[in-house]
Amino acid sequence: MDLEARYRDLAPLLSSIALEPLAAASWPGSERCLFARLTPAVLAEELEIYRILPALRQRHFAQIDLQTQHRGPSTSLRVGIHPRSDDALLIELVLWREWVRLTQGPLAGRRFAALSVEQLRLQDPRQTFHAPAQALPGQRHPGLGLGHAIQAMLVGWAARLGAEVLMVIPEYFHTAVIFRPYYHYADLEMRAIFAALQRQLLPQGLAPAAVTHLSWCFERGQVLRDGAPFFWPTEAQLHFVERGRHSSFVQQSLPEGAIGRFSLAPAAATGG
Repeated sequence: MDLEARYRDLAPLLSSIALEPLAAASWPGSERCLFARLTPAVLAEELEIYRILPALRQRHFAQIDLQTQHRGPSTSLRVGIHPRSDDALLIELVLWREWVRLTQGPLAGRRFAALSVEQLRLQDPRQTFHAPAQALPGQRHPGLGLGHAIQAMLVGWAARLGAEVLMVIPEYFHTAVIFRPYYHYADLEMRAIFAALQRQLLPQGLAPAAVTHLSWCFERGQVLRDGAPFFWPTEAQLHFVERGRHSSFVQQSLPEGAIGRFSLAPAAATGG
């Protein structure tokens, strides 16, 4: 995806932020051109530092190929990690550097240098699911258990690039749950909706089977809000690199009373 297509597709969907093209020269980071110098050899060093390659070796992926592609010296980066024996992806990571302007809350009007995650795929292509119901929407193979290590690497890269915030846009309900320890919604209504979905539809907690089921309910159109179909929204989650700012960002919220009631329609009623 090029920059113009990215902004054209996302702009109508994001409620509380606006994306703006990068002006790299105005960024304060000590390694503004980190993307450009991330050759496969340098990437291998980074993956060793963050214990990602050792984790892959423990899974018996001793021989892997690393690929990096970047657009411009600092605008976007794609990382692909494959087993050397075939083309199956282990890890795919697509990043953008851009400006994020908040339009809501105490930080409304402020613009922040952002490292944005457009694509993140972590999978073990040698593994399969014992039953189709175990797979999450969009998932072909089980994961690698490397989410925490990848997040640590992203935070480290963001600091070196001079980014003030990391941004993700969860494509599915379960993706938002996976990002939940690190990211929070920029849109306050969406933040309250996400919390209400968990309280009302997952009262026993975020057990993997329950999260998988609810994510599939979104895909099948079974989730209702005040009796009307409610489809998973496209909204941005943020993680501020500076801890104090992130803490104040996290503390913003909306009362659940403004959100309504969520329920599930029977699968048969939706043709599922």
